[in-house]
Amino acid sequence: LYCGDRDIHDTMRELRAAFQLPILMKAMSTPPPPELERIFQSAFSSNSETLGQKVEAIKTREHARLMTGWMKQAMPDIADVMLHRRDHIMASNLRKHCGKGKVVAVVGLAHVDGIEREWE
Repeated sequence: LYCGDRDIHDTMRELRAAFQLPILMKAMSTPPPPELERIFQSAFSSNSETLGQKVEAIKTREHARLMTGWMKQAMPDIADVMLHRRDHIMASNLRKHCGKGKVVAVVGLAHVDGIEREWE
């Protein structure tokens, strides 16, 4: 068992530096793609499920791609810290510490595509 993510303090330090007013203003003025809006509206308009069930229903790889795509467009510096740098570090650590053969990694859904790209 190996924890392959980067140190949380490093990520938080870089996030604090990335959260600048112009970046936040751009993020607030960049609407999410219509598909993403529809997903959230439909998931949270129903009262028949618990919040946990609603969140689980929107956790798909395609939805993660839509969300990360919007993050890259709306707040590229934050996406770089939260996604790209960590994807690179996790893929490198998996390769370095897990040896040859099959590797099973438990990662957040938003990191799957990036780690796969780094792995290739």
